[in-house]
Amino acid sequence: MKKKLMMVAVLLGALSLGACVDDNETQSVTDVRNAKAEQLQARADMNNAEAEAQKIQADAEAALMVAKAEAQKAAAAKAKAETETIQKRAELVELQKEAANLQNEAAKIENKRKQVELETALANLEVAKKEAEQDLAEIAARMELMAQNNQIELLKLQKRLANAKKDLVDYDKQLAAAATQAEKDKLAAEQLKLKRLSNKYFQAVGTLIEAQNTLAGSKATLAGLESGLISGKAAKEKAIAENNNTISMYEMRIAKYKEYTNYKTDEEILTLTNKEEELGKQQDVLYDKYLDLALALNNVQTNTDAKYEAQQAVYADVFYRWAVNKVITVKDKDGEDVDYDFYNYPLNQLRDYVPNRDWNASGNYYKEYSFESGEHEASTGYGDSLVCKFTKPTEDVRRVELAVNDFVSQYDGYKKSEADMMKKEQANYNGKATAYYIIRYESWGTWLEEMASTVITRNAVDSTAYLKNVYEKEANAAKKATYKSQYEDALAVELKLKEQIENREGNVDYYTNIIAALNAFYDLYAKYDTYEAALQKKIDARNDEDVKAYADAVAAWKVERTAYWAYIDVQTELDAIDLVLNGGNGNTGAESLASTISSFEATIARLQKENEDFSFVQTAEDAIKQYNLLIDAQEAIVKAKEIAVADAKADLDAVMPAEE
Repeated sequence: MKKKLMMVAVLLGALSLGACVDDNETQSVTDVRNAKAEQLQARADMNNAEAEAQKIQADAEAALMVAKAEAQKAAAAKAKAETETIQKRAELVELQKEAANLQNEAAKIENKRKQVELETALANLEVAKKEAEQDLAEIAARMELMAQNNQIELLKLQKRLANAKKDLVDYDKQLAAAATQAEKDKLAAEQLKLKRLSNKYFQAVGTLIEAQNTLAGSKATLAGLESGLISGKAAKEKAIAENNNTISMYEMRIAKYKEYTNYKTDEEILTLTNKEEELGKQQDVLYDKYLDLALALNNVQTNTDAKYEAQQAVYADVFYRWAVNKVITVKDKDGEDVDYDFYNYPLNQLRDYVPNRDWNASGNYYKEYSFESGEHEASTGYGDSLVCKFTKPTEDVRRVELAVNDFVSQYDGYKKSEADMMKKEQANYNGKATAYYIIRYESWGTWLEEMASTVITRNAVDSTAYLKNVYEKEANAAKKATYKSQYEDALAVELKLKEQIENREGNVDYYTNIIAALNAFYDLYAKYDTYEAALQKKIDARNDEDVKAYADAVAAWKVERTAYWAYIDVQTELDAIDLVLNGGNGNTGAESLASTISSFEATIARLQKENEDFSFVQTAEDAIKQYNLLIDAQEAIVKAKEIAVADAKADLDAVMPAEE
């Protein structure tokens, strides 16, 4: 009995053991299948990330074209307002010259009416110009934000791509399930091959994104040039700085590649294989660190409020407004600012004595920051530096004084004449005068002065009041009609006199302000050096605030560059080792290495030629021409990078494990 029980127990034990073995075997198969499914998912994630990167670039270009069209429309509105302003200012000058010689009162009134009409039109044009400038500023800010947001999204996608690449070459589960060393060796070889090809694809996508970013940046600069958002000088500096950064990077790569030109023996090749594996581990860590710092750099907040306030102080400076805007501001009798520019008489007669801004040595220059670390160097622009240089007039100050005094004397005479006439008209209006004025309606604007035949020895206000009282109290219909007619005439006279007094008062104020502007002009000329030095202090303060505003961004950029160079050094070595070990396109490793070095040298030569061409750029039109050529060349580079991505993708797909 005991024997039978024991046999049953042994049998059950054997069955249990068999079940356990089957379960373990099934689990191993499941683990391998899941691992391969995860690899396929990682491959799909890489494809998706690449596709999304291309969509971001395409959407960014479409948005850029919309912004460009809006900017060109605003720039056209600004140019139209400026052109019409010049025309109407010229018309106003002619009217002002004509007014000085008019004697006929009606002609003076008509001349003044036309001047007011032109001044109103000029004010409206100034508003239109300001609105167009505001539109351009908003579009520029929007374009900058678009570029920043696109960069952030691309960095996030590159991180996704990197994570997917890691998942793709994760063979831990398959290696754990391998029953023999031969299987492990086979899986390790698969992993190494997949790692190389996934890295090649990953790098190809990265260089494509980089090439597309360069193209997008050039197109954005061109859009800015064509709509007046960016000066030719700024665009020139940007292109040369970016080319120099790229040249520096290619020079570093050439130097690294040349270190690997003498690996030939099996022992040396084995050393490289081991080094490749070690560098691959470093690369993953360094790339993650770089991407995190690149995202942090793009998220740095910049406060330019203090810079803006300091810049407004520059624009409000009397010397700046005189030399750059060709405007002098004086206070009127109410303490309000009144501007007089040098397109209007008589200030336009003094234009030869106004300093001119030296545009070849002036402008808003990109504030360039340089950073070096070992064999690496880079530069970038954050903010800008305002530079104002002027061509100082050379006329002897005494001659300028004589010219100014002649105009002051002339306008002082005009002012006195207007004041005297106003005094007389004021007396006629509500003072002690006894003259009576009527207006001849059939010839509007012509005045007839005559003594009244009735008892009207009062001023205009009193006459109107007297006749109104008589008219209202008269009962006789015939007399009432006569008094009504006289009252209406008297009322017209009173109102016309009031209007004329207001015109005289406006003229007196105008001549007073012109005299103040003339004296201010002379003061600026006589104390040129003092005023220019005061302006320079304000410019220096503005530039100092610019440096402070971007201090955090510059610091973050240096940290980001350091991380990038650490990553790129490892990646460059990996690229060189890959060429030595695997060659490519039917070439040996040495041939592939030499060919790549040659292509880098050709790229450097091309960029140096671009810099030479840009060195001749003087105007926005020159810069537009060069950027169009640059864009054509960069589009060809992007197409070549797209082909490289497609080839790398095909090579990777060819070795992907089949789904079971």
